[in-house]
Amino acid sequence: MLAPWLPALLWALALPPGPPPAARLIIASERGSCGVLQLYMAAADGSGAKRITHGDAVEPEGVFSPDGARIACTVADPVHNTSDIAVMAADGSGLRRLVVARGKQQCCGSSWSPDGKRIAYAVLERPSGGGAACSIWVVPADGGAATRLGEGMLPAWSPNGNAILFTVVPADSGEKKPAIHRMDADGGRPGPLLSDAAMAAWSPDGRRIAYIGIGERGAMNVFTCAADGKDRKQLTTLDDPFVCGPQWTPDGKPRQLTREGGIYFVGGGSGVFLLRAVLAGPG
Repeated sequence: MLAPWLPALLWALALPPGPPPAARLIIASERGSCGVLQLYMAAADGSGAKRITHGDAVEPEGVFSPDGARIACTVADPVHNTSDIAVMAADGSGLRRLVVARGKQQCCGSSWSPDGKRIAYAVLERPSGGGAACSIWVVPADGGAATRLGEGMLPAWSPNGNAILFTVVPADSGEKKPAIHRMDADGGRPGPLLSDAAMAAWSPDGRRIAYIGIGERGAMNVFTCAADGKDRKQLTTLDDPFVCGPQWTPDGKPRQLTREGGIYFVGGGSGVFLLRAVLAGPG
């Protein structure tokens, strides 16, 4: 039996793990692109969206580098069901693949290191015998060999660059819920931090973590806790099986930023907003 939280967790692999720089927003949408997801750049209020990718297929992921000059994105090959990690300039020019998927791999979930020199990402592999495995890798942002850090998905780099939070999904996902783990930035000292939880996001000062807590019957809500996993606080009572991608806002005022086909920002809670994904909408 498919766990009710699993579709949201898989969708979250393609959501950006950090808020955009001031006055800019990346939106993934099918508007005006014949049903193919593309990335658009817009003002922080969602207005003035301008298409910046024009490839055959781009996953709904675009992540600004810390200085805002570049964007890490996922480029998909729908024919072979694979996806690569790429980097381009903030205007969409000069796209360069850093990681090319092999076999049936899907690379996704890019997260920049605070110094902008490295990108953590997840690799989802589907062996021919069935099942799936997910691991976390790091690649130099300017190109080079990638390094495997360990099992997991949805990496989130700490603001000081010393640690990475990630989600671990049990092999028997129909019976057990995912958990948030922590490891050093080089993959050392991995260990569990939060049970029945997924999709971690660091606060800008690194003192707290926002995450999705998974309750009975797969109900998903937004929680926060201290960086050590203590002082847990529930912020929402949505009881929704498809909530994903909590992130922190500078002003703590959640608001909807787009109204047509793309990513919708909704929700509540001190300094936290939610992401709801809409794949298609009026152009």
